[in-house]
Amino acid sequence: MNETKKKWDRKYIKQDNFSLAEDLAQKHYYLELKPIFEMNLKELKHLLKHYHPERTAEIYDQLSVERKKLIKPISGSREEMIQKWKEEIYEKNTFYPEGLKYETQQGELVRSKSEVIIANLLYQHRDEIMYKYERPLTVKNLGKTITIYPDFTIINLHSGKITYWEHAGLMDNYNYANDFVKKVNIYTNNNFMVGKELVITYETTENPLDLRVIKKQVEMLTK
Repeated sequence: MNETKKKWDRKYIKQDNFSLAEDLAQKHYYLELKPIFEMNLKELKHLLKHYHPERTAEIYDQLSVERKKLIKPISGSREEMIQKWKEEIYEKNTFYPEGLKYETQQGELVRSKSEVIIANLLYQHRDEIMYKYERPLTVKNLGKTITIYPDFTIINLHSGKITYWEHAGLMDNYNYANDFVKKVNIYTNNNFMVGKELVITYETTENPLDLRVIKKQVEMLTK
């Protein structure tokens, strides 16, 4: 049986085109790394799926008051985390302060009637969740550290999970919609994913706030 041998034409890169040689070498290097990164990514996804750091707090929280006095927890309990959340003082968004003119049941001022509705529904579930309005969040954008202000930052009092809620109330305004898309992209690039760590609601002039949607979103946050 005759074996067919592949013939390769060798071409030498001219010395004055050294940058091409560098690019080709770098490409080959990346190709060698690719399967390793893919394997590592697979392992990390598996780890995250089974990683539940909140369970260390659950062990401490389930102890009796007398037992807690005898123990120093290896991590802060959920009770301590919730207490810190309640006591936290933060610098609020100073942009467009004259827009803060609608009062909520919790007593703070927000920028729209729709935000009042969202805030009041969140407040009705204050035994399960708590929220803060325009609490600063530090993120990365284009290699720089910046501060953004989610409309609502919500903590689940049972699990300790934090969720951010952005409401886009003027989506039929081109500039507003364009800026909102940029903001959502910043969330995503910082691993705050829609449906997980991030809730987004929308409205336009012809499609105003849907109360049923808001109620459903709030109910999801209480679980």
